[in-house]
Amino acid sequence: MSIESADNITPESLRARFQLITKTHIASRSHDANLKADDQEPPDVMLERITKLETQMEGVKDALKDLKDELRSGNSDLKSDIANLRSDAATNLRWMIGLGVTVGGILIGLLVRVMTLLPSH
Repeated sequence: MSIESADNITPESLRARFQLITKTHIASRSHDANLKADDQEPPDVMLERITKLETQMEGVKDALKDLKDELRSGNSDLKSDIANLRSDAATNLRWMIGLGVTVGGILIGLLVRVMTLLPSH
């Protein structure tokens, strides 16, 4: 039996593999003297269980795909939010520097004015 990639695995190929495994497993267990006759599952029951598991796995795959899509969209939203925050921070920094320079200029102007009003010795 050749090794298939994950993309080439179909439910039919899985069923065929599990049938082969089940037949081999039951044949090997039938030689075990410690087993009772009712310990062996018929292949039909095993196929039903496999089908149920396959159905559940399809649901899990869909849920994982949805989760990945949500994470990707959330990631792009987060990146745009961070870019907006950086832009806002740069704008706020410019305002703070401008206000600092203005207040400094006013204080220097007041100091010069007060110095000119003081009597000289």
